[in-house]
Amino acid sequence: MSAGSSSGGAMPSGAGRGAGRSRTGRGGATLEFALLALPFFLLLFGIADAARYLLVQHGVRTLAAEATRAAMVQIMAGGSLWDRNGACATRSILASRVAASAPYLDLGRLTLCVTMAADTSVSPSATTLSINASYPFSFMLTAWGGNATISSTAGVTF
Repeated sequence: MSAGSSSGGAMPSGAGRGAGRSRTGRGGATLEFALLALPFFLLLFGIADAARYLLVQHGVRTLAAEATRAAMVQIMAGGSLWDRNGACATRSILASRVAASAPYLDLGRLTLCVTMAADTSVSPSATTLSINASYPFSFMLTAWGGNATISSTAGVTF
């Protein structure tokens, strides 16, 4: 047998587990995780926050449009959904009628402001109906801006 071949004899010293690593090289994975975990989780929560914001924004826009449609239909039928022009309410009949459009929004926090005006530029009997919907939103991470109010206005002339 030659000197360089091994035939099942004892392993040379230092060839066991972890033999190729120096003492200062241990824990590298832990250090990499510690450095990358914070940016990764900030990115993850940022994406979740942006998705929540867009969902609520879409819901507010949908509710404003649906409330405008429902109010127009009610007015055309000869009824009324509010006490006075320019009224803003958090718990209104109008909000409860269109609640199914955005079931993930808390109607107790939704504010609908209704404005009606005669629009003689279109026709002598034309009415312009405008509804402003606003909803408070709070981010999970205060670094993104803390709290915001999402609002949307929809209108129709009939």
